[in-house]
Amino acid sequence: MKNWQNPRASEIRSFEAIERVFSSHEYLLGGFFEENRARTSLAPDEMLRRTAQYSGGEVLLIKVALDIWSGSGDALVWELLETLDQQTFLNVVAGLTHIRGEKSTMDSIDKCNQTIIDELW
Repeated sequence: MKNWQNPRASEIRSFEAIERVFSSHEYLLGGFFEENRARTSLAPDEMLRRTAQYSGGEVLLIKVALDIWSGSGDALVWELLETLDQQTFLNVVAGLTHIRGEKSTMDSIDKCNQTIIDELW
């Protein structure tokens, strides 16, 4: 993102949310966006086609990121609950919280995430 030319505030917020989603899988962020423009490196359907060798969790993170960026990932809530480990699930929640524009501190997010974990696990 640092090389993007004149990104809009919404693009920056979406990028930051996706960065949080990928925080335990940082290598996924490297190929997700074009280097100089605020757009994905591939069309969503092509990006998903190229994930054939990825784990189920990695594919799901790509879907979540595509949903955040353009609404084109088709990630399902049940997949999040059944596929992701605890930390990765919390990273997705942090990304979703960020994209909503919540002004929460990380402590508030952590507290919310712990409540979710207590209820789900």
